[in-house]
Amino acid sequence: MSYNSKQNTTIFIWIATTIISIFSLMSEGWVVSIPLGVALFATVAIWTSGNESEAKNQKNQTSSSSSSTEKRGDSTAYTMALLMEMMDEDEREEFKSQLKRRILSGDK
Repeated sequence: MSYNSKQNTTIFIWIATTIISIFSLMSEGWVVSIPLGVALFATVAIWTSGNESEAKNQKNQTSSSSSSTEKRGDSTAYTMALLMEMMDEDEREEFKSQLKRRILSGDK
């Protein structure tokens, strides 16, 4: 809920509460506490509920952007690890020896 929506809703609640309280004063004085309590509870609920969801959205956006950065930067290591996992022991040894020969000879 945006700030303006929260503000407009709060104003509406308190105007309605004021009108109800004025009419309640005409009948009995103690009845005024009921609409005031409801309005206070509604106001607190409106202003606190949005903060949690906004914070959660910001946290999700931050974590998703950082995880996508990690995926982009670490894709070679991840691919190599996945490739090594898919190989059996003989294939790994052959791959290591070929890689060692390439590194020592200077080929790319």
